[in-house]
Amino acid sequence: MLAVALLLASCGKDDLNSLVDQAKQQAMAGGEAVAKSVDQSLDQAAEQLAGTKEVLNLAGDMQLTLGEPLSTSACYARVVSIGGGRPNVLQLTSYRDKSQESFPSVFVQAVVTGDSISAISGQTVEAELFAQRESNGPVLFTDAGQTVTLKVAQVEGQTATIEVVGGQLRDSQSGGEVPAQGVFHAVWESTE
Repeated sequence: MLAVALLLASCGKDDLNSLVDQAKQQAMAGGEAVAKSVDQSLDQAAEQLAGTKEVLNLAGDMQLTLGEPLSTSACYARVVSIGGGRPNVLQLTSYRDKSQESFPSVFVQAVVTGDSISAISGQTVEAELFAQRESNGPVLFTDAGQTVTLKVAQVEGQTATIEVVGGQLRDSQSGGEVPAQGVFHAVWESTE
């Protein structure tokens, strides 16, 4: 401590200002290094979380060809039991709930005989499909009275692979028809 005091006493005002400036620069460089390290750690954590989510298959995905390729990073499946003698409805969505909708967006519904994902395993069903690549963009949809054919190809635990094995969609912008093909890797969502 005494050595620092003697050093400061022997320094002129310019030397003292220079030392203060050097200390400030070192502190700023240290702060920038810490900030960069924190940013890198956050990026790594986000990548690990995305990888974990993918490995655990917590969101599923959709890989479709609706005239052109269309992919989503999520696919949720649920069977809705309406009751009152009405049939159950399988729904596939690219979003967990409507408030979380992002684009591209896909909504599928089909009448099914089972009330759970395992109960509909192996079934081939006729479905209505609606897809929109971007907000306020054209919609691809099944015409009234028309359907696309889905096959529930595989069920493992709370996930299912559902294939689009045929059908046509109408393009709301061009009015033309486009063929529908693809696969849904769906994660089962309880409706309770």
